[in-house]
Amino acid sequence: MPWYYGNISEYFNKDPVDYRVLSLPLRPSVHVGFKWKYGYDGPDFTWLLYQHDTISSLDHNYYSSAKILSELKKDNFDNLKVITRLFGIKYIVVQNDVDIVHGNYGGKTLNSPKELKKMIDKNNIQYIKKFGQLELYRTQSKYFLPPIYTTSTTHPVIVNGTTHNVYQVITYPDYNSSRDILFSLNQINEKQWKFLKEYNNSIFVGQKIYNVPAYNGSENQFSWSTSLGNSIRTIYYPKWQSVIRTDGKEGEDTLSFSSLKACPYKFPSFSKTRWSAFNSTLVYIKTGNKPLRIDSILENGKSAKGIVGIWWETGWLGMGTKPVGFPVVIPPDQRAIIQINHKVENLSITTIGLENLSKLKNISENNRPLIIFKRVNPTKYIVNVENATKPFFLVFSESYNPGWKIYATNGNTAIGKVIAKYPDVNVEEAKNSWYKFTPQDVVYLLKKPAINETYHFKANGYANAWYINPEKINKDGNGNFTLTIYFRPQSYFYFGLFISMVTLILSISYLSYDWRRDKEDRWAKRLKKRFKR
Repeated sequence: MPWYYGNISEYFNKDPVDYRVLSLPLRPSVHVGFKWKYGYDGPDFTWLLYQHDTISSLDHNYYSSAKILSELKKDNFDNLKVITRLFGIKYIVVQNDVDIVHGNYGGKTLNSPKELKKMIDKNNIQYIKKFGQLELYRTQSKYFLPPIYTTSTTHPVIVNGTTHNVYQVITYPDYNSSRDILFSLNQINEKQWKFLKEYNNSIFVGQKIYNVPAYNGSENQFSWSTSLGNSIRTIYYPKWQSVIRTDGKEGEDTLSFSSLKACPYKFPSFSKTRWSAFNSTLVYIKTGNKPLRIDSILENGKSAKGIVGIWWETGWLGMGTKPVGFPVVIPPDQRAIIQINHKVENLSITTIGLENLSKLKNISENNRPLIIFKRVNPTKYIVNVENATKPFFLVFSESYNPGWKIYATNGNTAIGKVIAKYPDVNVEEAKNSWYKFTPQDVVYLLKKPAINETYHFKANGYANAWYINPEKINKDGNGNFTLTIYFRPQSYFYFGLFISMVTLILSISYLSYDWRRDKEDRWAKRLKKRFKR
């Protein structure tokens, strides 16, 4: 292993707070290749090298955050700042020693170091220093969230859609991950849905699907003049069909312009003044007085392949001159055409209704209670809550698992010296123990959690969140109490450890007795007589 991993680990250890590291380039699985002196090709052990919780893979089975990070990669890292905040990422490491050419990545390509630096720079993330082949960046303090915090929102957001839709909400300009909280209908149960539905001021964001029947162009002609506003129609043309004209001649089924100069598109070199389609499906769209947002185009329920271009009267995507990406927003009162380079029979256009998110601009906020937390070890956190007068959502940024439980006691616990403060979320962090061994926690097998599982949610697409009602927890009524966030399956490990130790001691004792008995030892004879009595 190169020396510079030890150096960067020492740097991380000087920062005593609890945070995550994002290691780039993101690989499709936990397999990675390195350009080290003697090479390396095998399981990714980056997190061991950094000695911190590290995200480096898009493997959905390994990281619950992977689906959202996959959306970030598709988005060309445009919202990197937002995502680092959501996941509590403080440092970003660009690994220039990752073999992006010869590594076994299942046929998928990784971003080059040059591409990654460009993406990081456009997010204004601060460069720190270089450690050999590793380049270190640090997110701005205002874009860093501690692993435990409360939300101040009175308007939880509920999304009925895919991971892509969750990502769209998280990156929406008015959504603030330190204030707001998001739940996906795909990730909550019926009781939780009922609770959230009845919760005051919940904001619902739903996916809309437009199923568009396809017609044959030789049998059905399309005409803009007979098409109503806010309409979508699909026609398959087995032969050549004009799509864009710049000769001043108006076409009833084309986008026509008075001249090439009046046309807003950049044409490819092989077709400089017009565009035609062959053996293609054309989707004709006419927007009304509102814009049409297209989040995806589906063919037989899956992402459509072979989208050549999307044109509207004032802009375009595709045609070999601009990449096609989603979402696409077609302005109001416009004509638009989408070309797919084959016959499509079952076409759907999906859109996520984000208009309700405009309510986030002027929402009222609850006063947050003061949170002071301490990490005891990776499976246990102590959280002091002070001045909690109203119910709130407590967010814990570890991957959601029903094994995480909350236990409560009245009053606050002395948890040591505060080493960091996060005033934006009213959170303080005490000096942590990192890997303290606590076998006494086996007693949690006998304790009842303070929060019913109905109020333990999967939030923000990956994290744990609990709905905390101080009136039901704090018997003193002063708003001060202590919560223990504990991974209960750990107690089974401790219990198994105790059983193993007892078994080992009994086995050694018996072997010792048996050996001494064979030697006709006095002690063994006395012990044998006692058992006979």
